[in-house]
Amino acid sequence: MSTPKVEGVFITNQLDGGSLLVSWGAPSVTVLKYKVYRALSMSGTYTLIKDDVHVLFYKDTTAYQWQRTDYWYKVSAVDADGEGPLSDPVVNFAFAKNSSSGMTRLGDAGSMNHARIMYEIVRRNELLLRRGGEWVDVWIRKTAGEWCTSCYVPERDQPSYATCPVCFGTGFTGGYEKYADVLMKVEPYKDQRQLVKIGNKWMATPRSWVTTFPLLRTDDVVVRKFNNRRYIVNGVDIKLSRGIVTRQEFDMLETTLAANQQIFLIGVT
Repeated sequence: MSTPKVEGVFITNQLDGGSLLVSWGAPSVTVLKYKVYRALSMSGTYTLIKDDVHVLFYKDTTAYQWQRTDYWYKVSAVDADGEGPLSDPVVNFAFAKNSSSGMTRLGDAGSMNHARIMYEIVRRNELLLRRGGEWVDVWIRKTAGEWCTSCYVPERDQPSYATCPVCFGTGFTGGYEKYADVLMKVEPYKDQRQLVKIGNKWMATPRSWVTTFPLLRTDDVVVRKFNNRRYIVNGVDIKLSRGIVTRQEFDMLETTLAANQQIFLIGVT
């Protein structure tokens, strides 16, 4: 079986003047890693800028938007058969610096000034987080990497048990990649009622949000620093406008050692 072509490549603007976030969809086969390439035109020379990515996104911190530059990206997957074909090229939204009206998207009417509005939204969200949020560690579930030497079964292309202490049920050694010191805001709890054998069971699920990075997906893990409690990310809702991420909202399902050993042990030394 040949290595599949990566699909669903998308560029989101980080509005910090020097970074773009490249994301893509997961192939249907086990991948060892992803490679990210960049060029200055669609038909130009694509240079490898990141050789070893194990999650479904990469933050390019050298995409200097104030230089009125278009950046074209391609992504490839590497599996046991080698590197697959490059994805279709995707370009970022080019931005320019305007001394009188701030940052303006090329091609927009000056009165719209969409990028400046989005920049202000992101800035205010970050200000809210700094005033009322908390510092957490975010563990992003790997979608690529070295197969787990403890439990991975190549014939079935999956880990043999979910409580593996090496891959934490992901099938990839290490299981998760850590992003330390992320600001998060926990909103008032959302009450839910579930009918069980003994009657009604009430559950309080905290709804939370972060800003633009890292990109979250269901089954990622949040570790709250002040009490060391662990939560599984669920129901991620990314607020997106014209290729700009402004915030990410999600539910947090608390886990315990008894209920979910492999998740609870993430980050425990």
